[in-house]
Amino acid sequence: MDLFNMNALACELCETLYGAKTDKIVQPESDEIRFYLRRGNRNFILVISANAKVPRIHLTKQKKQNPINAPAFCMLLRKHLSIGAIENISILNNDRAIKIDFLCKSEMKDFKRFSIIVELMSRYSNIVFVDENYTILEAMKKTSLDVPNNHPILKGIKYSPLVRPK
Repeated sequence: MDLFNMNALACELCETLYGAKTDKIVQPESDEIRFYLRRGNRNFILVISANAKVPRIHLTKQKKQNPINAPAFCMLLRKHLSIGAIENISILNNDRAIKIDFLCKSEMKDFKRFSIIVELMSRYSNIVFVDENYTILEAMKKTSLDVPNNHPILKGIKYSPLVRPK
């Protein structure tokens, strides 16, 4: 998928899901997250997959069987995004990454912003959960500092986009 198609996808998702509230978050596969969203009287299922062979983000009507116990990544997303709404969906840094911004209420009833960055880059595909300062809270696939692709994904460090090897 090229940048033009990604931009069109992000714009279409933003138009459709702007202001949609999170009803439920599930992780049916080790590399897939599903958001059950509600906007007005319409319900949506947003699928985000970091599968190396078929990375994707799209809306669906099909439901999937969920595991009995939710994985830790899914539980963290539920903790922060359950009382939240989609504020924006856009392309990040003119690359194959889509950023989904959420405006959420914290336990103290104040508003916080969080983002999910969906990197759709074949084997480098990932789903990264960051706060408003781009500090990584968690990621579906973690990458250490010694990996040669120069794109560390670790909890607590600042998110930086993928630098492709030449």
